[in-house]
Amino acid sequence: MIAEVVVGILEKLKAAGLDVREYSFKNLVDGTVSLTRPAVNISCNTADFQKVTINTWKAKLNISLIVVFQHLKGGSTGEALRKEGVYKILEAIIQALLLQKLDLELQNPLFPMSFRNVTTEKYANAGYQLYQINFWTSINFTRTDEAEDWGNLTSIMAEYYLQPRTYTGMQGVTGPEAYDIMDMTV
Repeated sequence: MIAEVVVGILEKLKAAGLDVREYSFKNLVDGTVSLTRPAVNISCNTADFQKVTINTWKAKLNISLIVVFQHLKGGSTGEALRKEGVYKILEAIIQALLLQKLDLELQNPLFPMSFRNVTTEKYANAGYQLYQINFWTSINFTRTDEAEDWGNLTSIMAEYYLQPRTYTGMQGVTGPEAYDIMDMTV
């Protein structure tokens, strides 16, 4: 399902007109790749798990998009316009993915988390600017093989603790003050 989420994001960005072909970061620095428009690299780097039921765990996936912009070295002329164009494209990517379920059975749609400029000196010298946009979504993992039958619920025990314990005769009492056992019938 994680791969399906990444492919779904790629397809959504293709539909929005972004160049989503795979590329190597090394090829960017070596100059063997020429980008005619911004490109993106998508990965799921981390996930946090939370128990839902005995056999189901919810995974909060952290999806990272590295958006690469190639610009010509030409001094500071037009720098403000270039930055404005970069910001408009970042906003368009966020709008394209915001609250999307990608036609998948996601537990939560895509939520934006953050974005930041991650351009290093090496990439800047090669004429690239990189931005990382982070989204999160969640999916459920359910164990389906050989699920153990836990039988039928036959009884429940309820213990009662009364608060406050300031009434006569109950000071210092530990443990429950009353309990019931309820039998279940079918």
